[in-house]
Amino acid sequence: FLMRAGKGLDERMAEVRIPFKPQSFNNIIPGASNELVLRIQPDEAVFFKYQNKVPGWDPKKAAPVVMDMSYTNSFPDMYVADAYERMFLNTAKGDGSLFVGSAELTEAWRIFTPLLQEIDAKRPQPVIYPFGVRVPAGMDAFAAKHKIV
Repeated sequence: FLMRAGKGLDERMAEVRIPFKPQSFNNIIPGASNELVLRIQPDEAVFFKYQNKVPGWDPKKAAPVVMDMSYTNSFPDMYVADAYERMFLNTAKGDGSLFVGSAELTEAWRIFTPLLQEIDAKRPQPVIYPFGVRVPAGMDAFAAKHKIV
């Protein structure tokens, strides 16, 4: 997987995109890879993007289709609090379920400590990019090199 993160990009958005690896049978219908998208903010949603054969006799005619479940479309008359509102409200109510437990915190440190040590040892330089870009220069080439679509 590839995690892209940055400040000052062209959109304020947090989402997880899971592209499906192309398979040999995908060559039957031309188009982009299928992708599951989990949007965390803004406008929480889950959608599945895929190529679908267009009804009819032409076996090579396909079109992109999106199965969309967004809170604003599914619950149009409901107020959906953002992540910080839910966190502060749960904290005020004494509900700690949105916070990490000690076992999860210990496991996170076990996983990330070697990475932090490597960063300290190698001192990699951050990629500097202009304010408002969609993606930092070189990121698409890096993804393609590692076969991440």
